[in-house]
Amino acid sequence: MKTSEFDYNLPSSLIAQSPLEKRSDSKLLILNKYSGEIKHQKFSDIVNFLSEKDVLVLNNTKVLPARIYGIKEETNAKIEVLLLKEIKKNIWQCLIKPQKRVKLGTKIKFKDDFFAEVLELYNDGITNIKMYYKGVFLENLNECGIMPLPPYIHERLENNDRYQTVYAKNLGSVAAPTAGLHFTNEILNKLKEKGVTIVNVTLHVGIGTFRPVIEEDISKHKMHSEYYEISKEAEEILNKSLNEGKRIICVGTTALRVVESNYTKYGKIKETKEETNIFIYPGYKFKCTDALITNFHLPKSTLLMLVSALCSKEIIMNAYNEAIKHEYRFFSFGDAMFIENTPSKYRKEYNNNLKEFKNKKVQIKKDNFKIITGENNIILSAPHAFKQERNSNVKKNEYNTATIVKLMHIIKKTHAIYVYKDENVDHNFENTIYRKLLSKYINDNKIKYLIDIHGLEKKEKFDIIIGTNNFNNVNGDIELIKSIEKIFKNNLSEKVFVDKKYSSKGNTISTYINKNNNIKTIQIEISKNYRKFKKRPKSFNKLIMTLEKVLNLLERWDKNE
Repeated sequence: MKTSEFDYNLPSSLIAQSPLEKRSDSKLLILNKYSGEIKHQKFSDIVNFLSEKDVLVLNNTKVLPARIYGIKEETNAKIEVLLLKEIKKNIWQCLIKPQKRVKLGTKIKFKDDFFAEVLELYNDGITNIKMYYKGVFLENLNECGIMPLPPYIHERLENNDRYQTVYAKNLGSVAAPTAGLHFTNEILNKLKEKGVTIVNVTLHVGIGTFRPVIEEDISKHKMHSEYYEISKEAEEILNKSLNEGKRIICVGTTALRVVESNYTKYGKIKETKEETNIFIYPGYKFKCTDALITNFHLPKSTLLMLVSALCSKEIIMNAYNEAIKHEYRFFSFGDAMFIENTPSKYRKEYNNNLKEFKNKKVQIKKDNFKIITGENNIILSAPHAFKQERNSNVKKNEYNTATIVKLMHIIKKTHAIYVYKDENVDHNFENTIYRKLLSKYINDNKIKYLIDIHGLEKKEKFDIIIGTNNFNNVNGDIELIKSIEKIFKNNLSEKVFVDKKYSSKGNTISTYINKNNNIKTIQIEISKNYRKFKKRPKSFNKLIMTLEKVLNLLERWDKNE
């Protein structure tokens, strides 16, 4: 992708120059990340869009008064210093303006007994300085420094607290995590009363977040690293929430970068104090984040690229055009956007994806079934997608089970095996070539999980039945099945049961593959109410989203074993 693709025209009148009198009075654009559907609300309405099944991740960093004006000792020339981060005791990485006026050894005086000496100069504009002072450094900084407002803000900030979130705690940022500026203690208390879980992480915002992209090919852009922390408490809450399929909502791109960077490195959320230079742009596969509360970002910025990765560039650009049309306020003191993931109306993307699926390379094709190669260690099976015979009786096709398998291949890059025309055998109960080739394929491709998808009859009172053969087919991993059950209950329906009526006993595919390949196999029976691709699109979307969470869980489970 090219940097120029992330450009847009913004009237200067829409660049917010000061915060609103009340934080939560800002506008809130609700954007469905699947369909692009837009709603216009006030930020105080955010409480209505979250539930007790949600986890809200806040970045509790606090902004330093990091911009200091001083004079060059030899000439009294005015010098501006923007502190970025302390890399050693009293040694700071910073930006100096103008850098050309300083050299190694130059001393910059801020006041009596508070000055800096230039130690290193770099071509990218970064300068390392050593601070000299009497007393406490932060007291000196508070006396001389000012809030480092972005250069597009020209009005003076009357109250420094308005460039801090109400939950700011850990001092160290040179810019505010601005999505959090809309929250009030009242809103946070309402969310807690509603049952929303609130988790704090820390990322000290530095040059990595706001430095412009100068490369036209965005993949060549290098992010500067920023310090972040995840506590033991945050680790436990987030891992538990991920395993239960709860919705993870990040407040701001910085909170998002913390959880995504941490999970990408460790395969789970892990307590740590370290640095990240993760750069997220379209094509990135999110590991943890379901939804995002954010502001409107500068053209061609890494932040605009990040939010485009969460849905799509086209959806984001359309939302920005709508925001301009409705005179939303942009950037740090501007209005907010909630990129949310609730099921939307039937979307053309599913149809387009299924059309593209026809061009997929078929690894194995037999008279009535196909195997499509994926990229992970999970395979989904749909043996009853068309009519079949069982004990000389014709059994109707299990509607849309093949569609579900195909879509999960597209979304999660899973391997896929499915029947594509009527047949006179029942692969789930008979010793057919379907299961023999499936068994060989699993061995050849080092697959660890089989999910066998089936359809529940209309008369059944259940919405989801998880078949495990009394946990034998998952090698006794009861915790895994409990987690999958919670994901379905949290995201789809309370009518979820394990080993009720359809337990995957006997000679089913699940039992056969478990015995022959010694991998974990799960049979999932799905109510027709959630398989109606066109007639009940919201329910179908909800199912697909839930299955995606189940597959995310399996990928994490494998890494943690």
